[in-house]
Amino acid sequence: MSAFVLFSRLTGFMLSDAAYAIEREVPDERLAVADRIWFGNDRPFRSTREAWRRLEDELERWETELEAERSALAQSILGIEVGDIVTADSGGRLLRLSVSGVTLYGSDENIIFVVSGTRFRKDGTLGKLQDTVSLHFDGGA
Repeated sequence: MSAFVLFSRLTGFMLSDAAYAIEREVPDERLAVADRIWFGNDRPFRSTREAWRRLEDELERWETELEAERSALAQSILGIEVGDIVTADSGGRLLRLSVSGVTLYGSDENIIFVVSGTRFRKDGTLGKLQDTVSLHFDGGA
């Protein structure tokens, strides 16, 4: 599990923070003019901005793939699939959900499984409200 946590931290924090931290205060038109005046046909500012956009797109794709992997792992461990019905105690009341998503979040100390879905009404019919059930497991010694 520590390799998964390490990979999540590396991709989740370092890369996305670096890519999304770039400020876009200079409009594309001004950047193009500055590029032409200062650098002629080389256009390093514009090339850099386009490279960052490609990197942001790639990071977004990685985040989507990582979330899909977390979901598949959580479903495999818990034995819960989308469409299943789960029940849990929520504040002393029975909570029934039609599962729409399962994911997990891990650290060196613990792991949290999150099951989300649509609540059932008191009369037993599927409602419209969304809710989540969290399962916390401590890994401490």
